[in-house]
Amino acid sequence: MPKDRALVGAAGVHYLAFQLSARGYAVGLTAPGVKYVDHLATNTSTGKSVALQVKTMTKARVSSKKYGDYWKWWLKENAMASAKGVDFLFAFVDFKGELADQQSDATELPDVFLIPAKRVRSARMPDSASGWFCLAHNTAMKYLNSWDQVDALLS
Repeated sequence: MPKDRALVGAAGVHYLAFQLSARGYAVGLTAPGVKYVDHLATNTSTGKSVALQVKTMTKARVSSKKYGDYWKWWLKENAMASAKGVDFLFAFVDFKGELADQQSDATELPDVFLIPAKRVRSARMPDSASGWFCLAHNTAMKYLNSWDQVDALLS
């Protein structure tokens, strides 16, 4: 399976498109190179849309003595600044090590943490290193596979 960062990112983008489509939404992937928006999802019944940016890691979960379990993804500061819209979500995808080696069958579903852009700053752990978005365990559980947020924005 892919170790190349671009392929890992593409896997996350396509996994999210699959999940949104399976929930009955029309999904458009933006062109390669478009900054800050990876998907536009639309409820064709209501006409409402939401923009999503996807951040993917092969293994985002970290255990530390100081902070306990937390998750991390690379997220530039300007990505957070550009995502000010109410109908904008970040989708943080964790493949939980399933893409880490070539022998993996990727049998376990990835975790997806769906966080409204306006809450990304407050969800970030205070000691997040520059460039890393770190999500503490308690906060992460609030956003884990929270597809109801997408439903609320599109209904």
